[in-house]
Amino acid sequence: MSDQRPRNEVRIQFKTDSAGSGVSDCNVPCFTSDERAEGEAVSHLAGLGMKAQVKITVKGIVRTTMHPHPAGIVDDGYQISTLTVLSDVLEHKAIGQSSPSTNAPQCLKVPFSFSMIEYEMKRKSSGGSDHTDSLMKLGLPPSSDSQRSSTWRSRLFKHNADSHFHVTYTVSASIYAENRQVASAKRDFHYVPLSPPQPPVSVADFPGEYTLFATHVAPPSQPIKKNYIREIHISSDEPEPLVMRLSDGRGSTKTFLDFRLACLEQATLPQMCRVKLQLLSKTITTPCWHGKWVPTMDEVHNTDASSLKTDTSHEQTYNMAIEKWLPSYDAGVAGLNTVTATLPLRFFVTRGEMPASTFFTPLLSRRYALDVRVSFPGAARSELRLCLPLQIVYTDVVQG
Repeated sequence: MSDQRPRNEVRIQFKTDSAGSGVSDCNVPCFTSDERAEGEAVSHLAGLGMKAQVKITVKGIVRTTMHPHPAGIVDDGYQISTLTVLSDVLEHKAIGQSSPSTNAPQCLKVPFSFSMIEYEMKRKSSGGSDHTDSLMKLGLPPSSDSQRSSTWRSRLFKHNADSHFHVTYTVSASIYAENRQVASAKRDFHYVPLSPPQPPVSVADFPGEYTLFATHVAPPSQPIKKNYIREIHISSDEPEPLVMRLSDGRGSTKTFLDFRLACLEQATLPQMCRVKLQLLSKTITTPCWHGKWVPTMDEVHNTDASSLKTDTSHEQTYNMAIEKWLPSYDAGVAGLNTVTATLPLRFFVTRGEMPASTFFTPLLSRRYALDVRVSFPGAARSELRLCLPLQIVYTDVVQG
């Protein structure tokens, strides 16, 4: 015989559940920093016979699961680390009294409301100068899951056999009666932080990771009469932050390529170059980072427990015309003329390929670089490569 006694239940409802938001998937709403998350905890209580209370909380958790041994060693042990980046009580209040003499449940609704930008501002304005307080000044990371592969954020991270990582945000509701929990529920939501461009990356803080200047010199053994261009130099600066728009899933950045050639007077200057671009992402997973701010590649490689995942995406190639070379009057190579040229460089991201914003937490961080390869048609072994620091940020869902 089935148990027909009434049960105490609670569920979380967001206002966006019926809005048909285009950025939600699998009933998981998505909020940006400047959106207000609103909803209610709907409870059905019966037969408690005492005053009940509801507690509604919002939490953000970073969780990493890492294999502590080098590849090739068989071991089932994994190291699990968690970091709470957000914890706040939205509501904690009495919600009424049910009668023990009736099986009719009471339907009670407790609204909640919060804005992620408020938590961002609290973190960044927190006082103190020690390492923990300094980390609090960093922004909240975006929702991420290394094992998801079917959502619009599928390219944020890829599965790695030795490490998994999750950044989850949750609203929870619990019903208590006489200090006893009688019902509980939770709902996840996705968070996409919106942030203004950050200060330029200090390349000196990341030795060997970025390249802003490259040179190709013709081999000395090659007769000069067969190689009128003796030296090719290219350089660039950090591109503008790549600003992603959630409204249409697109983003772009730009910078300039500076060319400098040392050549004989009779040299035929190239009128075309080929530029290959791709986004280089680095995901760093650590069981617990005790260093200052963002770890360098040397520090990651020298930390046995760290995991580095490098990926390339968004490859695009352009044949670019060099319409005008200008003489340079700076001191150059003796006996050679020096000419210069500058080309604008654009890089695009389109719908379905939305990378996560740049972020850092002590357990998980993501940063990017723009990989630039330049070659001149007809010039053998002339490819030059730059690796430019690139920050990725998101802008609002609805464009005004």
